Order: sequence, then structure tokens, then C-alpha cells
Amino acid sequence: MCLCQRNTGEKLKDIGIHFGIGASGVSQSCRRVAQKIEIGKKLKRKINKIEKKINLSKMKTPLSSQSVSPLFGIESSIKAKNKKRMSDFYEL
Repeated sequence: MCLCQRNTGEKLKDIGIHFGIGASGVSQSCRRVAQKIEIGKKLKRKINKIEKKINLSKMKTPLSSQSVSPLFGIESSIKAKNKKRMSDFYEL
């Protein structure tokens, strides 16, 4: 969730809907993750590695100049398929 918030520009409410929680839950979760990142060097390296992959996967579409986010803006069937996988990954 924290990566979604930092890399998509989506509202907390929309991120929460995707993960099945409220906006305040997203905010609290992201705050806790940020605290864990501050004390955990290993976690910080993992998050940085994931963010690098996210940034590399952002691409320009040929018909527009807008970036396509790898976390949002995808087909709902893919969202449903990846929802559990993403939820499992982002729960810390």
C-alpha cells in the first residue's frame, strides 16, 4: 500500500478500496512501514529495489504522453488476479 501511495498519486481512499480497507487504514499502514524502514536496513534495501523496478516498468504509451502506472490503470481482471498477491506482499 505504501508503494502504491508513493508511486501512483492515487487517493488513499482508492488505494484502500483496492486492498479492502479505509483511507485511514492505508495512512496508518504507510506510517508504520515508514517507521520500520527507518530502523530496518534490510527492509529499506528491499523497498528501494522494488521502487526501482516500479520506476523502470513505467512507460509512455504511444498514443498519449501520460505514464501508465504498473500498480493502477490496469484491467480489472488483472487487478483481481493480483489483488491477493499484492495484499500478501504489502502486509508487513
